[in-house]
Amino acid sequence: MDFILLKDFFISYSLPTVIIALCVTVAVLVLEKTFKDKIPFKVMNYIPFILSVIIYVIYGLIISSGKITSDYFYAGILSGSLSTVMRSAINRISQGKSIGLSATVLLIESLLKGYVDENSLTKTAILIDELLTKHTEELNDDIIKKTASILKDNANCDKPDDETIKVATLIVRSIKALKRD
Repeated sequence: MDFILLKDFFISYSLPTVIIALCVTVAVLVLEKTFKDKIPFKVMNYIPFILSVIIYVIYGLIISSGKITSDYFYAGILSGSLSTVMRSAINRISQGKSIGLSATVLLIESLLKGYVDENSLTKTAILIDELLTKHTEELNDDIIKKTASILKDNANCDKPDDETIKVATLIVRSIKALKRD
């Protein structure tokens, strides 16, 4: 059942985006296993996005004869978001857990790791997903502040405000990229 839900989710994206996301997922999983305790989880959250943008720009250079547009950067962010969802699903399966969550909750949950206590991770991800679902058309600075507030209130998060805002921004922009298509 979990795979059927994910298949329906991934089928709505272009083949290059899914292929690049899959390649990035494999690369990030190898990095996670190889440098398990050497790379902070906070840094690991950004690696799929950085790799995806780089690969998509290279792909764009090849396909469009050297013309780079902002669409390739957007597609890289989308691919990084998909890669994060894939990584989260793979990690849940390898831990013997059911996926059982929407792709957006999987993405949020993965981005919250390292910032939020494990016990409140899924609850906080669901609360943020509910907020972002209600305000799909207005994912802006106000929503980023509300997301940061949820992090502070529900996650027992003792991080500085600027760090919380950065995490909230990454979450909101990633979800915005996923829902744009």
